[in-house]
Amino acid sequence: MRVLSVDHVSYTYPQQNMPAVNDVDFSLERGSYTAIVGLNGSGKSTLARILCGLLDAECGEVSYASGVRSALVFQSPKDQIICSVVFRDTAFGPQNLALSPDEVELRTIESLTVVGLLHKAASPSVTLSLGQTQKEALAGIIAIDPDVIILDEALSMLDPDSKNDIFAFLSYWVRKGRTVVHITHDTDAIRKAQDVIAMEKGKIVYSGTTDDFFTDTELCERITGDGLVRSVLKKNNKKPTDLSAASNSLKAGTETCAAAVHTSPANATSIQTAAQETGTKACTADAAAKAEAALAFCNVGFSYGENVIFNNINFSLTKGTLTALTGVSGSGKSTLLEMAAGLLAPSYGEIRSDSRPALCRQNSDAALFERFAADDVAFGPGNRGVRGKALVSLVKRSMDEAGIPYAEYAERQTAELSGGEKRRLAVAGIIALDAPVLLFDEPTAGLDGPSRAKTMALLRSLAASGHTVLFSTHRPDEADFADEEISVRDGNLFLVRSNAASSNGGKIIKKGKSDADGAAGFDAQMKRHTLPDTVQMPLEGAKLLNSIRAASANTGNVKKNGGIAAKLPPAVKFIVFIALFAASLAVRPLSLCACMFLLSLIYAFSAKYPKRRLFLSLVKTVPLLLFFCIFQMIFYPPLEGERIFLAYRYFTVTPSKLLLCLTTLIRTEGAIACILSFSYTTPEYDIVDGLSVLLKPLAVFHIPVRYVIIITEIVFRFMPLLLDEASEIIKTQLIRGGLRDAKGFFGRVRSLIPLFVPLVMQTIRRSEALADALTERCFS
Repeated sequence: MRVLSVDHVSYTYPQQNMPAVNDVDFSLERGSYTAIVGLNGSGKSTLARILCGLLDAECGEVSYASGVRSALVFQSPKDQIICSVVFRDTAFGPQNLALSPDEVELRTIESLTVVGLLHKAASPSVTLSLGQTQKEALAGIIAIDPDVIILDEALSMLDPDSKNDIFAFLSYWVRKGRTVVHITHDTDAIRKAQDVIAMEKGKIVYSGTTDDFFTDTELCERITGDGLVRSVLKKNNKKPTDLSAASNSLKAGTETCAAAVHTSPANATSIQTAAQETGTKACTADAAAKAEAALAFCNVGFSYGENVIFNNINFSLTKGTLTALTGVSGSGKSTLLEMAAGLLAPSYGEIRSDSRPALCRQNSDAALFERFAADDVAFGPGNRGVRGKALVSLVKRSMDEAGIPYAEYAERQTAELSGGEKRRLAVAGIIALDAPVLLFDEPTAGLDGPSRAKTMALLRSLAASGHTVLFSTHRPDEADFADEEISVRDGNLFLVRSNAASSNGGKIIKKGKSDADGAAGFDAQMKRHTLPDTVQMPLEGAKLLNSIRAASANTGNVKKNGGIAAKLPPAVKFIVFIALFAASLAVRPLSLCACMFLLSLIYAFSAKYPKRRLFLSLVKTVPLLLFFCIFQMIFYPPLEGERIFLAYRYFTVTPSKLLLCLTTLIRTEGAIACILSFSYTTPEYDIVDGLSVLLKPLAVFHIPVRYVIIITEIVFRFMPLLLDEASEIIKTQLIRGGLRDAKGFFGRVRSLIPLFVPLVMQTIRRSEALADALTERCFS
């Protein structure tokens, strides 16, 4: 049975001469699994948006069989998140299908289980890693059970095990009669499909079976670049080099420790200990052979609130080497890189480097904020004082090296670039900084084969020219390409493999203490290096970023041990709050004001609101209230015949005015205590649920209560979203030298001006993306 027909469809973006999709024609059968492949910018994502109705074709027609529902998983996962808590976001689509609460809950649990995110069900969406956000976006679409699911690079940031689990589910789904369309650059993902559609410059150049696609080696190589990738990764990989005489004495430790990766944890511990002792003795005996480290983590720990990410980790990177950082999605790779770049302050320990490392961030959409491509690359060097012809030359060279040629892309608007083109442009912006230590967070995610090969060759070239390069990846071939591979597992770091003859492969590199003599506990990997003298302090904006992150993460969070008030049903919470709040403001006699203030304090104590914080919050509002009391003294008329304590022109002090000021002060403080307690005990979803119950009777009068609830939920979603967007822009500006020279109040104000335009533009873009996300989740 045919479920989808695409009849000679074309589409051209505004202000563009060439069509993004040009005369595309194909059809899909029920229960088929099709991969759509092509180089970055070939029109795949545009076609996906046309297929699901988010773009209207200029000519041609897309038609589905009767009753068929399609849904798209976006390339940028953050654009697809609607609710601020994982469980509620996944449940949003099924709720729009008017399913029973039990069915909604069942689908939500099943979908989160499929993507491996059930353990994060109660977490705020903004606290997830980008890979975990991809899982959340996918779960939200799986939950609505579409007949045709379209994946636009929806698995590009996942680790291999997570990908395999989802591939297994997609195969099961196809057997159930669902249709899968997967836009991908991943050769392994292409092999999972039954059929392949290949695109070049907006046109279909191949449509047939997967076996025939791989049989046509010329076409396959042109589209996937798989052979080029294998050639680059093999050709440019360094062979082990005998760096010093210490290599022979370390050999025993290396051989012993190499087995640790493949043994049980209990056996691995003893092997690691033996290897460490052997390596340490060898390094102590030959201190003269020490290599110079470009970056070192010394007894570093880090936590997000109560969630410990790293605990006493130590590692160092040799100057001029290429190191891969691996680990499952959400293991802490991005956190480690952001600490190294100064964007996050470690909870304890030191990060040593003689220069500030530059980080190319994982989310390429957030890494770009200038309108034109060349201007974006020039932003960092410009902040470092590069001007004129030197700046143009540097930008041109950086763009050419990153595989986004200056001649072709300099005047292109960043918003119009494809996902892969944005990633290459972000890489160009970082290498233009020419920092001695360069960090790349999944630089090849979403890139086509030729671009991936060029990027990996570029990283090797940077290392060969003396830069120290650390990059994160989920691809085993890219990890093998590096000189060393460091893996993050359960908050620890493991040295998985090294081409340097002096390394202890497979040895855990977590040791040391957080106290003053913790350096004595450094393992052999640290002892082989001369560590940098400079301790890199967090960037000046790190505190601001931490505050924004905390405010964003608190949205939708349940306060632990919130007391009796936190345990009330959502509707009852609303009723109690509204009653106390309204009564606090409504009463007039001093005695009743005092009683309501006392009740407000009891409400705060029942909520277990921190007493010191409550006291400070109330005290901070007193000056403002006293200021308003001055106006009351001026404009409120005295009672006839009452005593006047003080009179100066229009300003008079009388007993009635003093009483008015006192009652106003007490009433307002009581109302503030109510607001603080309610916000402390009521997460976003309780507010939404409470409103749903309270407004339900209005549905009898055909009032669209559902719209009020959705608007409320979107408002709560946008608050952390805007904070997150501001955080992303600040990070990018800090990395590339912006916001650093602000001195004094007015200097800080001026430094924030460059944030506003990108933030407004990103807000508009996010609003449009949110509208698309609502459409894909069946909201109408």
